[in-house]
Amino acid sequence: MNAPFDLLPTTVQYFITTDVDPGAISRVVELFALRGITPNSLKVHQYKKTSLIHEKLSIDIRISDLSEAEQNVIFQKLQAQVCVQTVRKEVVFKNIKAA
Repeated sequence: MNAPFDLLPTTVQYFITTDVDPGAISRVVELFALRGITPNSLKVHQYKKTSLIHEKLSIDIRISDLSEAEQNVIFQKLQAQVCVQTVRKEVVFKNIKAA
């Protein structure tokens, strides 16, 4: 008989779109630094203005071992940043065998 599996959140990823501003990246990363959190990965991509999209920055941040409360506080603080246009949060799950 197979043991049951519990799904527990282990990693959260934030997908952030900001204005192209020299301080946008540091403002976003500062929210984590103030809490003593070091991201597992940080990816930044600048999209140039075309006929279909405006110039913007895409910032993807992946972090492990945050409580749900911390995830939500960071999400709200990211949304409140002046330069931030959109924020999306995705929780990645890992299968853990139940004892």
